[in-house]
Amino acid sequence: MKALPKKEIELPGEAQLRRATLNGILHGTRLDMLFERPTKCVARLHLETGSSVIVKLWARPGLRGILRRMTHTGNLHREWWALTKLHHCGIPVPAPLLKLRFQERPRGYTEGMLCEDLGECQRANLRLEQLVAAGESTAAFDREIVEMTGAVLAAGIMDVDNHLNNFVYLENGSLARIDLELARRPWAVNTPQELGELLGAMICTYLLSVQPHTELADSFCDMLLAEVKPSAKVRQLTSEVVTRKLETQRRAISIDTRWGRSW
Repeated sequence: MKALPKKEIELPGEAQLRRATLNGILHGTRLDMLFERPTKCVARLHLETGSSVIVKLWARPGLRGILRRMTHTGNLHREWWALTKLHHCGIPVPAPLLKLRFQERPRGYTEGMLCEDLGECQRANLRLEQLVAAGESTAAFDREIVEMTGAVLAAGIMDVDNHLNNFVYLENGSLARIDLELARRPWAVNTPQELGELLGAMICTYLLSVQPHTELADSFCDMLLAEVKPSAKVRQLTSEVVTRKLETQRRAISIDTRWGRSW
């Protein structure tokens, strides 16, 4: 894996960062929205220093939100923990910078975090689609994705959202992993089921990206299984997850993926 390029981020103090974030949320000041749903948003915050950071916010009101904050099981805690651990392990992820808690609940948001801005990125699924459309080899791409997946698992992070959409290529061509709010410690979950979900999600996003050349997924799947070395039980669970997700995909977007994989 290539290391992320080192860059100096000139940040103001914590109080100024909090004020800048609140102004951005409430008034749109220096804030570019990148992704928004009713309970979550991701935005780029431009600071007066000339630097920028990524703001990730969640709306978790009510008793359930309070319990998750008290038990450290909410999205903020999981993402902060995972980014911190992977960053310290040298795995390319955006560096976590600051946790945010909001008493005033700006626009309904109760918590959030600031992390390093990786700049303009390309989702890995789009990179794969381009390679396939151009008739180019996917071997180097496959190897990078598989190696990073293995590194994340080896670091003790189990994330069922470990699919191609959550890998990005930076402008310098290096690969990074983003969006780890569902990450958990393996001992805290039903590991075989979670690992089957993780592998199944990855394989299905690969299959969707290489349409209609699903034969390309065979070598990718072989490489992935060789890296992770799942048990026979996990292989069976992965097969079931792939079958279920492909059927859901067929119903949702009318793409009927035929893949004659023998597990």
